[in-house]
Amino acid sequence: MPGWGRAEKSGEKGGDHNLSSHFDFELEGTKQKGVTSVSGLENALQTVDFVNGNDTTVRSRVARNKSGNLVVKRYYTAGDDDWVQYHQTHLKGDTKRGTASVILKNMAGEDTGRFDLMEVQPIRWKLGELRSDTSGNLEEELEIKFETVKYTPMAK
Repeated sequence: MPGWGRAEKSGEKGGDHNLSSHFDFELEGTKQKGVTSVSGLENALQTVDFVNGNDTTVRSRVARNKSGNLVVKRYYTAGDDDWVQYHQTHLKGDTKRGTASVILKNMAGEDTGRFDLMEVQPIRWKLGELRSDTSGNLEEELEIKFETVKYTPMAK
């Protein structure tokens, strides 16, 4: 059990709720260490408006899946330069698409749901602000483009 884990809630309402601070992030099947935030996990569908013959009602139908952008932040350390390398590999022209996953966890640290992102490729890497007058942690940011999302609930 990770250090932040705790026992399930008990009582009438009970349950073990998902918290926004309990998650893991995997890139190409490898769990990423030090991830502090994940944003942009969404899926949208484009619609097309149409009219049938003499019908005056404008109707719409789903047309296409819209791809999304996921922004992941983590603490930067000299030993973990894999995000920079990953981005630079694509920058050089090796544009093989991969996978990424966001895994939700309950308060006890158990997996409760998984979002698998398909056809992933990096589109932006950013190193946080370098400031000599602060002692805060340096963060790096990776933005990845994904085409589809598959959600899998984890059975208890």
